[in-house]
Amino acid sequence: TIEISIFEFDSNFENLQFQAGLLLPGTTPLFSGLSIINRTGEGAPVAKIGVLYNSVTEAFEFDIEGTLLFDETFPEGIAGVEVDIYDLAFDTNWDLLALDIDVSLPANHEVLNAMIIETGDIHITKYDADDLLFDFGGVVSFKPEVMDYFDLYEPYPVFTLDRLEVTSSGDFLGVDVSVDNLNTGLLGVMDLSNGTINANSPDGTDVIFTFGGELSFNEDL
Repeated sequence: TIEISIFEFDSNFENLQFQAGLLLPGTTPLFSGLSIINRTGEGAPVAKIGVLYNSVTEAFEFDIEGTLLFDETFPEGIAGVEVDIYDLAFDTNWDLLALDIDVSLPANHEVLNAMIIETGDIHITKYDADDLLFDFGGVVSFKPEVMDYFDLYEPYPVFTLDRLEVTSSGDFLGVDVSVDNLNTGLLGVMDLSNGTINANSPDGTDVIFTFGGELSFNEDL
């Protein structure tokens, strides 16, 4: 059902004003292999499309919400992925007006050639006129070569990634990753009990590592 809020024009077919909305029940095909589904889970966006005519830019603007589904025709790792769209707005000039989506990542997704997101997602928003902002979160582990730098005991710990922000231009904006209740070796000379490790860079410059817990030196010293 299409709900038309405004549809006005004068006798010269000018000064157009138009605004309408369309609720999408169930599953609605968009393009080849892509569909919008209306999920009922808590926090899921309601599937709908809004259309507005902007008399200043003389362009129609489209605002889409819902869950985008990639079907089995897509390659492995993408097929079956669901993208929650909370705001996706663009116009007939192909200008991106707004973006706010969540992407569920496939298991064990590698990031920055150092970190593996075992389970997690990406929150993607419009950062500025030219860039998108990608914010990663989830449960992560680091490659052995990274953990070996701190000389931790195996098996290596699993971390909670609260924030990892990069732009589509490749600019690093910050990270916040931590682990607690950790019992392991540290730097080859100490043992860490009931420990915590936090790596934080609030402004995208230096990453500061903070350790907490009970430290004791190895008996070999």
